[in-house]
Amino acid sequence: EIDANLANIRGATPLFISAGHGHVGAVSSLLRHRTILADQPTQDGLTPLAVAAGYGHAAVVSQILDHPGIGANQAR
Repeated sequence: EIDANLANIRGATPLFISAGHGHVGAVSSLLRHRTILADQPTQDGLTPLAVAAGYGHAAVVSQILDHPGIGANQAR
């Protein structure tokens, strides 16, 4: 089994990277993974939702917001 939450040296997960590049298909697949931590921040405190919004990837933002347990107003 793969670790969908495995982060690189900066704390970026596959979901974070996919969200930042606007990859709707990859984000959809990753969000279906049973152990995904959809709001896991990087070392800089950025979440997949924040990076998708920052780059204007509206479809990805919607996908992440539709994921159970995501708090759009959650402070870190």
